[in-house]
Amino acid sequence: MPTVSDNNSWDQDYSVAYDSHHPQSKKRVIVKCLYDRAKHLTTKPSIISEEKGNSSSVLVSNGYPSSFIRKLTKTTRPTANKEPTQEFKSTAVLPYIKGVSESLRRSLQQGLRTVFKSDTTLRSHLVRPKEALEPTKQDAVVFKIPCECGKLYIGETRRAMQDRIKEHDRDKRLARTQTSAVSEHANETGHLPIWKEVKFIDRDPHWYTRRVKEAIHIRLHPNNINRDSGIEILEAWIPTIKKHNSRSTTKRTCEGTTSNSRNNNEDRNAPIAVNQHATNSDT
Repeated sequence: MPTVSDNNSWDQDYSVAYDSHHPQSKKRVIVKCLYDRAKHLTTKPSIISEEKGNSSSVLVSNGYPSSFIRKLTKTTRPTANKEPTQEFKSTAVLPYIKGVSESLRRSLQQGLRTVFKSDTTLRSHLVRPKEALEPTKQDAVVFKIPCECGKLYIGETRRAMQDRIKEHDRDKRLARTQTSAVSEHANETGHLPIWKEVKFIDRDPHWYTRRVKEAIHIRLHPNNINRDSGIEILEAWIPTIKKHNSRSTTKRTCEGTTSNSRNNNEDRNAPIAVNQHATNSDT
């Protein structure tokens, strides 16, 4: 007689909530998987029906509309004239941002398969292979240096942030204005950087991506003392960047304060042309 193992019975009252920040495709997969599981647990119709009812109750309690569930679970007859499966030339893996990623998928659907990924995973929450470094000792960061006048300097470094800020401080003390925008501003105006409030605002191990993030933060903080706006970013992206800045900051940045004394010879923040050959150095 067919039975259902206790280990396989559906005894949980939760799933991914329908109003959660996940693509619709993932929610459709969850519904289909629960119903496929119910069908393959046993061959006894009464138990299959019971399991489907349990799955439906769990989904509804997590906010899934009944119409959404019925549409995905209704039985359809196979048709003889099936449309050919679309072939994709390549795949684009993008972070999921509700309201933006769907538009990108529609724009890229001509020959390009689009897959969404989440920055937040169980592994990122549960696995901690190493103890986290102090914010000042972390490398490959984008940072900001506030001034007492209310303006900011945005920079990036591949090295430890504390080393970078020490170089900024040294340039200021020695009045080396050509090698540091912070020193130039301090010596021209008499304003002092607030070293104890220096924070890093983003991080990326890849040099070019880090420079792009630096350019984004420069545009998000127009009241800055930078000599230029960094790498060129299309103006069409600026409204979207500003709209999702708060969400991105919560998920992807880690902030910390530095100790007194910092500055950098290499942090010149010189103008960058898109087609200019770039070297992998701090800016």
